[in-house]
Amino acid sequence: MNCPFRNFEDCPEHSKKGGCAFWLSYAANRQNVEAQVEGCAVTLTPLLLLENANNLGAVAGEISKVGAEVSAGRCESVKNGEATRMQLLALASGQHRLVQPDYAATLQLEAAQAKE
Repeated sequence: MNCPFRNFEDCPEHSKKGGCAFWLSYAANRQNVEAQVEGCAVTLTPLLLLENANNLGAVAGEISKVGAEVSAGRCESVKNGEATRMQLLALASGQHRLVQPDYAATLQLEAAQAKE
């Protein structure tokens, strides 16, 4: 990329000792794609902001998936606790039957969350 200040002529930072303070290098590596860009921060900043927004969107999607998994695990724990309590009540009342958790409502909740 070229300097947006008429190729360094009007750049307020270029004449300083050590080169232009606005000039930067950016390298990215995502899966099988590598990208390297060099240029003026004035022109690269909007591109880097878009890249950052895309990355945040991907992370937010992963976070919501984790939240759904935690919620599903919590629902299963609640169902197991209810089944254990019912089993203890059945044994205390003299009934010899096996009480198992009912996950039907949990599975419907997970299916509804997956559609969203």
